[in-house]
Amino acid sequence: QEAGYYFARVDLRIESGPPKAVRFTINEGESYRIGDVTFDGNRGLPARTLLAPMATRPPSWIPWRRGVLLDDVFDDDLKRLWFLYRRHGFEDAQIVDAQTRFDRDTHKVYVTVLIEEGRQTIVREIERNGTDLLAQHPPDLQVAVNHPLDPEQVDADRRTLTDAFARLGYDQAAVTADVKTRPDGDTDAATVAFAAVPGEQHRVGMIIVQDDLDTRWRVITRELPLKPGDPLDPDALLQGQSALYRLGLFRSVTVRPLDTKGEGATRDVGVSVSEKPPGTFQWGAGYNTRDGFRGFTEVAYDNLQGLARRVSLRGEFAIEPQNATPSEYLGNLGFREPRLDDTLWTFRSNLLAQRTTRLIDPYSLKRYAFIPAIERFLRPGLQVGLEYSAVQSVAFDINADVLAFNPRDADTLWTSSLGPYIVYDDRDDAFVPHRGVFESMRVKFAPEQLGSNIPFIKVLGQHSQYVPLGDDVTFAYALRAGWARVYQGGGQVPITERFFLGGRTTVRGFSENSIGPTGSLNSPLGGDWVVNVNSQVTFPLIFGLGGEVFADGGTVYLQDCPSGQGINNCAVNFENFRRSAGLGLRYITPVGPITLEYGFKLDQRSGESLGEVHFSIGTIF
Repeated sequence: QEAGYYFARVDLRIESGPPKAVRFTINEGESYRIGDVTFDGNRGLPARTLLAPMATRPPSWIPWRRGVLLDDVFDDDLKRLWFLYRRHGFEDAQIVDAQTRFDRDTHKVYVTVLIEEGRQTIVREIERNGTDLLAQHPPDLQVAVNHPLDPEQVDADRRTLTDAFARLGYDQAAVTADVKTRPDGDTDAATVAFAAVPGEQHRVGMIIVQDDLDTRWRVITRELPLKPGDPLDPDALLQGQSALYRLGLFRSVTVRPLDTKGEGATRDVGVSVSEKPPGTFQWGAGYNTRDGFRGFTEVAYDNLQGLARRVSLRGEFAIEPQNATPSEYLGNLGFREPRLDDTLWTFRSNLLAQRTTRLIDPYSLKRYAFIPAIERFLRPGLQVGLEYSAVQSVAFDINADVLAFNPRDADTLWTSSLGPYIVYDDRDDAFVPHRGVFESMRVKFAPEQLGSNIPFIKVLGQHSQYVPLGDDVTFAYALRAGWARVYQGGGQVPITERFFLGGRTTVRGFSENSIGPTGSLNSPLGGDWVVNVNSQVTFPLIFGLGGEVFADGGTVYLQDCPSGQGINNCAVNFENFRRSAGLGLRYITPVGPITLEYGFKLDQRSGESLGEVHFSIGTIF
C-alpha cells in the first residue's frame, strides 16, 4: 500500500514439514495515485487552507510526496481538519464523511471530504478582571477582537497572564478564562473574560551559594538576573541557571527558592553547583579540499583566580595532500575576562604567530598580531564589539605577476586598526541550522595616525537565512559583500587585506581563489570589492544521509583596474560574475555536517574544468 497498491492482498500458509515451509501468496492488484482531493460543504474556509495540513494529496516534485492513499495517514488528516476548524472559530464543525473513488482507467483515486461547518464564532470583546498589577507592562495576548475564537489561543493567553504575574513575584496567582457567546447575525459573538486572583507577592531574600570550592561567590551571583529584594521570578531563576551553565565551569547547577520562608513575604534562593576541573587539554584533526589535513592542540585553564578568567595556548597546523608537507603553522595565546570590571562587557585578547605557505595562495605569509577586544550582548543573539588589531605581516614567495601588479606587497606591512562589529544570530542550531537568521557587519579602519604604513578602510557584511520547507527540508541562502580602499596616497589595498573568491566556502565548482582578476601568468590577484551569493536546499535521503542541491555566484573586482599590465577579468561587468550549481551528500555529526559536493560551472570558459569536488566539515554560511 505504501507503494500505491491500495488493494494488495497477502495470504499466508504454513505447509507441513519437516522442514516447514511458509508460503506468502501476493495479489498486488493495480497501482493507484491520488488524482485530486476536494471538499464539500466548506463555505467558511477555502480548499487551499484545508489542504495545507494534509499529508494525503496528489504527488509532487518533493520525493516523499508520492501521492498514495494510506488509511491511517488519511485518518490523521481528518483529525487535523477537525482541529483546524476549531482554531478558526467553528466550534460545532464535523467531518461527516470521506469518500474515495477509484478510476481503473487512469489508475487515479479521487478523495472527497464532506463537512458540516456550523456557525463561526468571532471574538467581539475581551475583558481583564483583577489584572491591574500588570497595567505598567501588560503582556500581548493572542486572542484579538474581530478574529475567530481559537480555544488554544484562549488557553495560551491564560498561561501568559499567569506567567506575567509570576514575573512580578506572584507565583501562586490563579487565572481563569470564561467564554460567553451570543447570536450575532450569521455568526456567534464571543466575550472572552480573563479573571485573576494574584495572591501573595514573594520577593528574593538571601542568595545562598553552596559547593563553590574554587569559584568566587561574586562570579556566581553576578550571573543571576535577580538580587535581594527583587520579585521572585521563576523565569529569572531558570535564566540564571542557564547563564551559570554557559560559564563552562560547572557539571551541574541548581537555582531554586528554598522551602523555608524568610521574614515576611521573602524567600531565600539557593544556588548549588558542582565544579568541573578547570584545566583542559584538547586535540583534533580534520580534512577539507581547501586546506588539506588540519590538526590542533590546546591547553587551557578556565577559572583563573576563581574569577572565570580563561587563558589558553593553541597550536594549529595544516598539511597539503599534494606534497605531504606542512603548509601552515599557527600559535595562539589567548585570554578572556567574562565580566570586565563586573560590567556586562567581555574582554578578550589574542597573541598570534602564523606562517603559511599554502599552494592555493599566490604568496606565502609570516604574521604576528596582538588583538584585544571588548564585546557584549545587548540582547539574546545580538552582540556588539570593538576590536583593536596590531599586526606585522611579511608576504614572501609572491608570484611574479602578482608582485608586478603591486610591488609594495613585498614590503613589511604594519597595520594598526580599529574594528567595530555587530553580529545577530537567532539560528536554532549553530552547527546544523534549520531556521533563523545570521547577520554580521564588520569594519576595519587602519589610519596612519595609529601606525599603519598603508592606511585603508575595509567593510564586510553578511546576511544568511534558513527557511524550513518541511520535516528536515531546509532552504538556505546567503549574501556576502565586502569593500576596501586605500584612502591616503592611493595605490592598491595590501594583498593580505584583498578579497579572494572561489572554492568550497564561497563559490563551489571553482578551485580556491580562482575567481576574479588575474595577472599575466594567470595568478589570482585578489580585489577590493567582492560579492558572493549562495543558495541551497537540503533534504533527507536514507541511512542517515542527506542530500543537497545548490547554486552559487560571485565575483571579485578591482575598483581601479590598471591597463597595459596584462591584468585579466578585473572589469566591473556581469561577464566576470561567475556562476555554478551542483549537488552533494551530507552526514550530520555533533560538530556539523560532513559534506561531499560537486559543483558545475554554469559559465565554463575555454581551458577551465567542468567543475570541482569539495569535501568539508561544518556549515559554509
